[in-house]
Amino acid sequence: MSIGSARLPCIEGMVCRRSGRAITLYGGGEFSQRWGFELAYMRMSNLEHVGNAVRVRGINVNVLGELPLGSSLSLTGRLGANYARTRMDLATNPAVPTGSAQGFGLSYGVGMNWDVSERWSASADLNRHDFKFVTGRDNVDTATVGLRYRY
Repeated sequence: MSIGSARLPCIEGMVCRRSGRAITLYGGGEFSQRWGFELAYMRMSNLEHVGNAVRVRGINVNVLGELPLGSSLSLTGRLGANYARTRMDLATNPAVPTGSAQGFGLSYGVGMNWDVSERWSASADLNRHDFKFVTGRDNVDTATVGLRYRY
């Protein structure tokens, strides 16, 4: 599980609440010692895009790579795809359409893992997700911290 902030771009001249909450629940496995995969459920809320309130819910499938930087620290990278449903509700800009959109998009990111013990690790990740909105496609950046358990 990881929690953190999600951020959408803000159009110049508009008043935007640029950050919201991001929560991700994930599970996965390993192909080898340095390569793996994850399947994640993601939820983002309290975002604002072109003046409208935004919520995002979706699933994400990633291939993971890990580069050890020491005995308990490693750099991670991920590349994958997401399928998400976005919802824009009227907030401050009645000229922008409201409603839902859904579709596939690209997802990628980098992070750091710290192995606290043999089974537990802490992570910090920066990810970018490409989502489809009623107004078109746009990127949402997330910065999260998480806790992982290996069984």
